[in-house]
Formats: sequence, C-alpha cells, structure tokens
Amino acid sequence: MVKLVLCLLLFVAGTIRSEVSEDILLEEIPSEAENVEEFSPLNTCTIAINGNGLPEPQPLLIQPNTLRFVNPDRNGIITISANQQIELFCSGSFVAPFPNTRTLFATCQSGTNWLVNGQTRVFNTLACTGQVAHTARRTGQRCFDGSTHSEVGFNVAPNRFFVTHNVCHDEVAEATRYVYYMQTPANMGFQRSFPRPSFITGDFFGGRNVNGLYTQVTQRQTLAGILGQQRVDEMYAIHTDAFLARGHLMANADNIFGSHMRASFYFINAQPQWQTFNGGNWEAVEAGVRNFIANRNLECEIYTGVHGVLSLRDQNGVFRELFLDFDSQGRGLIPVPSLYYKVVLHRPTNRGIVFIGVNNPHATSADITNRHTICTDVSHNVDWITWTTPVGRTSILRGFSYMCTVTDFRRVVTNLPPNVTAASLLF
Repeated sequence: MVKLVLCLLLFVAGTIRSEVSEDILLEEIPSEAENVEEFSPLNTCTIAINGNGLPEPQPLLIQPNTLRFVNPDRNGIITISANQQIELFCSGSFVAPFPNTRTLFATCQSGTNWLVNGQTRVFNTLACTGQVAHTARRTGQRCFDGSTHSEVGFNVAPNRFFVTHNVCHDEVAEATRYVYYMQTPANMGFQRSFPRPSFITGDFFGGRNVNGLYTQVTQRQTLAGILGQQRVDEMYAIHTDAFLARGHLMANADNIFGSHMRASFYFINAQPQWQTFNGGNWEAVEAGVRNFIANRNLECEIYTGVHGVLSLRDQNGVFRELFLDFDSQGRGLIPVPSLYYKVVLHRPTNRGIVFIGVNNPHATSADITNRHTICTDVSHNVDWITWTTPVGRTSILRGFSYMCTVTDFRRVVTNLPPNVTAASLLF
C-alpha cells in the first residue's frame, strides 16, 4: 500500500514537472519569434509601380551614390529591406515638408513607411513640385556615316547623368538610324496608363515644326506633292486609320517609370510609321520581346532602328521615295522608313535575333518578296509573339513581319556598331 502511494506521488510530481516544462517552453517561443521577425516580410518596404504607390509628380528613384535606378520586379513591385536607403531626386524641388530640396535619402522602416530627415513619411507623399526634367544631349561622338551620337536621360548633378537610351541621329537627313538601350525582366513591371506628353524636338531639327509635319492635312499635301494628288486620292488616301504616326523607336512601354517614359518623347526617338503597323504587328513585337526577356530572366541589349526609304508608285507608275519635308534645295528630310528592325542580343550566351517589320501597308505580295525581304526568314523558330490578327505576322496591313539571324541581317544593314554580333539564334 505504501509502495502504491509512493508511485502515485511520483507520477503526480512528474506530471507537474512536465506541465511546468511545457509552460516554460511556451514562454520561450516569443523570444525565438522575435529573432525570426528580423527576416520577416514585415521588415521590408514595398512600392507598387502601378496603383497609388508612387508620388505624383514622381521623383527619380536611384540606388544611392550610383548611376543606377531602383527597379521593380516583373510584377511592378519594388522591395527594399529594412534600414536600406534609396535616393530620390526632383529637378525642381520636393513639396512640403521638404521645400527647396532636390535630393532626399529615404530609409525603409516597414510597409509604406520611410524615415526621411528624421520624419516618418508614407512613400507616396514624397512628391516633386513638377515633373522631373529630362534632356537629350550630344556626346561629341559620331556613329554611322558621321551621324550624331546623343544620350537621353536626366542630369542629376555634375558628372551624374542617368541615361535611359542612346540615339544615333543623322542631323543632315534628319533621320535617326538606331536607338540603343538595355532591357531586363523589370521592364515587364512598367507603369501603366501614365499620361503621354507631346513630342518635342529638343536641340535638334533646327527649329523645324516637326509636329506640324505629322498632321494629316500636311501629310496629304506632302504626299500629293510627291506622288500626285489623283494618285493619293485613289490609292493612298490619308484618313483616320491610314496616316503616318510618330513611331517610337525605343517604345514608350520599354521604359519602367512614367518619368522615364516622358523622356522617350523626343523626335530623335521617332520615325514616320504607318498607324496600322504602329498599333499592329510592331506593337506585338515590342510586347513579345518584353515577355520573352522576363520569362527567360535575361538581360539583353536592344538596338531598334530603320533601313531604307519607303517608295510608292506615283501617278505615272514611277517609284518615288517618301519624306515629310524638303530643304531649300529640294532634298528630302525626315524620310519614311521602308523597314523597322529590333535587334535583341544576349551577350552571356552570344545569341541574338532580329525582328523586321515592313512599314508599307500598300505593298503587294511581290513587293514583300522582292523589295522588303532582306535576309532569310527564321520566324518558324519563334512561337512567343502574339500577333494582332488571325493572319498573324504576314498581315501586310498590320505590318508584314519576319525574323533573321544577326549575321545574315548585318550583311545588308550596315548602320549598326561593329560589335552588334551574335554567334547563334536567340529563341
């Protein structure tokens, strides 16, 4: 009996010790959780490129003390770790409570809260008093055939110029040969529905009213002067869907932030492009390349340019080259390109591909074969472009499109730098 009582006492004591141990263990869990919290998503800051995550007008978002922007992921989300900084720049000033200030350093606290000059601020309140100023500047270097090399971007400080794209522009013919820039998966997260500004000439085109040359009234007059009024009325009438648009070379949507998009609206980044092509298969190529680069997680060099001058038959059946204007000697200015191209290079693998679009909705099938095909078509390798019509890439109205190897393309198109090469096809 005594043994039984002792056993019961030992069992109860053990149970009590077990419960006490469990209580102690449960009390220790919060301290371990506190250690884990240091790595929790709650200790990061996020900025949504779309929606209301950005201030308006927005500053430039810069990696401190570098020449690099802060970029989002492919979903348009910027994630910054706690206690990490980003640099913000306004070309004029920030709004209150930071007036008369062009540069701020914001330190991530958590969520949308940032420490700025000792104050906790919600990120989208860190607005500029106006849109950030951009510029297009000549570098003093030359590119194809004596053309002018220029940089487009933002002058933040002496020796701190942030480049969005490079331009090779022929100032004699008033024609851009190509535009060069980089594209990464971050470009898929670009800012949607940002207001489009008007195109500007900057310090180019000698004060010419280029916007006026693109009006449909002026286009009718210019084409009639080249091809004959009757021919234009019968075959090439300019109307709502059939006109020459200001065709971006570096696409507006190939920029991530709205402030960068605004910098793409220089006329040196545009060439005359038939609207059905501009909003058709060429837009499909631009979107397809962005998707491809993001899906493959690549960082690619892009060269977008033009080749040849489009010619149409006049009232006598003679092919005449098209221009938007002429100088006092009757020489054509701002030529209408025959072809647009986009070279995509992936340097680490030495691969590349060229997309070519025919800027001629009036072409015949014979024209496509005999006048507009300049290299062997390899489009059967590419299945990741979503074309705009059931006819697909072969729609002449929407812009007949094909693809070539870089080597084959370079045998005909010579206006690119010599280092634009690729050993094999990127697809």
